[in-house]
Amino acid sequence: MKRIVLLLFGTMVFNSCSEDGMSAGNVPGDNEKPRFLAVGITNPSITSARETLLSDDYETGSGNEDKINSLRFYFFDHNGDPARIGITGRKNYADCTKITSEPESTQPNAEKRMQALVAINAQDEQIAGIGSLVAIANHETAALGTDALSLGELCARIGEYDAAGKGNAENAKTRLFPMTSSSYAGTDRQICTTTITPEHFCETEADAMKNPVTIYIERVVAKTRLKTAWNAENTTVTEGVAYNGRTYTAVKLKDAKGSAIKVGGKQVHAIFIGWNITGKADRSYLFKKVNTATAWQLGWVWNHPAQFRSYWATNPADVALKHIAYNEIDTEFGENNAAYCLENAADDFDNGTKKSYDPDQEISNRTQAIIAAVLITIDATNNAIPVDLARWLGTDYTEEGAKATMLHLEASQIFTKEEGAAAKFVPIKPEHVEWVTGTEAGTADDKSENSARYLSYLQLTDEARSLQFYSDTTDDAAMTPEAVDEILKNLPGAKIWKNGMTYYYIELKHLGSDERKGLFGVVRNHLYDVNINSVVGLGTPVYDPDEKIVPQKPDNDETYIAAKVDVLSWRVANNDFDFEW
Repeated sequence: MKRIVLLLFGTMVFNSCSEDGMSAGNVPGDNEKPRFLAVGITNPSITSARETLLSDDYETGSGNEDKINSLRFYFFDHNGDPARIGITGRKNYADCTKITSEPESTQPNAEKRMQALVAINAQDEQIAGIGSLVAIANHETAALGTDALSLGELCARIGEYDAAGKGNAENAKTRLFPMTSSSYAGTDRQICTTTITPEHFCETEADAMKNPVTIYIERVVAKTRLKTAWNAENTTVTEGVAYNGRTYTAVKLKDAKGSAIKVGGKQVHAIFIGWNITGKADRSYLFKKVNTATAWQLGWVWNHPAQFRSYWATNPADVALKHIAYNEIDTEFGENNAAYCLENAADDFDNGTKKSYDPDQEISNRTQAIIAAVLITIDATNNAIPVDLARWLGTDYTEEGAKATMLHLEASQIFTKEEGAAAKFVPIKPEHVEWVTGTEAGTADDKSENSARYLSYLQLTDEARSLQFYSDTTDDAAMTPEAVDEILKNLPGAKIWKNGMTYYYIELKHLGSDERKGLFGVVRNHLYDVNINSVVGLGTPVYDPDEKIVPQKPDNDETYIAAKVDVLSWRVANNDFDFEW
């Protein structure tokens, strides 16, 4: 029986992991002289040699993005089955018990160096049977358990591995980012393992360091960052506008023809109060899943075996997208704030393509950045006044004005009876109805992108439901409240920006030019860096800020945001966007 100590050292590129002070665990087994295995942990290099530390296509991680609290290695035999590394228990993994920092790396595109120490028991014949290994950092998110797992079992694991993206901004300080060995396409299969031989196990640390094994790892999540970079040539802004105890930059709104948008003779501005990611995939593979390079003919360089990485991935079957409400759009703009999500890429493993979708029958299958804004006017003291705006059949009203106009059309169809000296029938009044969303009224759903969820409709108030309504001015024409609601919801819906609430969104672009082969998508270990340059139009109205938003653009409404999107890796690819409504 040999007590084998694995000394892990190497360079972390963009996934630097250094955490001093982790406690060393007890080494089981006898007191024989240990043998050492050196493993360099690194992230793949760039496409060509660089003289600088970082190229424009990459960005280093920050804060907890680089933190490793746990590090686990799984060992496999030459067939990918679990390789035994102990005499007790059924497991083929070893947990690292100590990680210490080394000086900054001088390798191009490298961030830090690290050393990690782990101890295992193994017999000589067990060492001879070890053919490869993989690494998983911050593995608690994956709930891997304590049993032996084959390579196939690990690669088939599907879960909600985006714990780093949960909670509010304050909780981000304690989140951990799961990382795994990098996956890329080989000639005939996916490769995510590192080959290991008995010669890598040495009797001294010094000998091990002369013959290291290198493992490339990547974060399981994608990252998005959103900033404003207003184009002075076509965008006019007012700084320091006060709203809800904070100050904002207010953007003067114009329509698609360049004319100023006004309400009641006053210029309308938009202030942008937050953003977030929506249309997030609900699960992903633990290890990025790819097919061979010959199977995926995408028209752009998506696979770099020499760099041990790939830039595209496959979704698990039947991935669902999760959406958020206006009140959940709470990430602040700026360089130091980010949102995280699981990758949302190819739906077809065989050819690496993303499914197209019919907006009349389905909702978008793309991940989006959604921006919450408030439509305002600005008073003489630079305070924001939320706009009271309803638009119905092409005409602008206040909320109450739209309600009165719509009910006027129903004056001959819905009546109540006023009791008094002489009872009389009167048309339904504005105080009898309230605005509800299309979803609440039953006129919209979340099954198709073109379902008019952004419209609001009139329905009876709870108090009015106790009244008796009539379809004409006779006692024989009594109607139930449900019948009244049915008539009301058949009126064309109105766009109502409740308290000025509105949103804009973009579909995050990845790489390539074909929408089914990589143009739209987010991939793990990539950073989608969005810069908003300009905005046109009023955005998509929000009536209920607690209702989940399936992003969409209103019909016949020219609204868009222009944004430049860089995709870093944190490797980054470049995109330009126009947000059109």
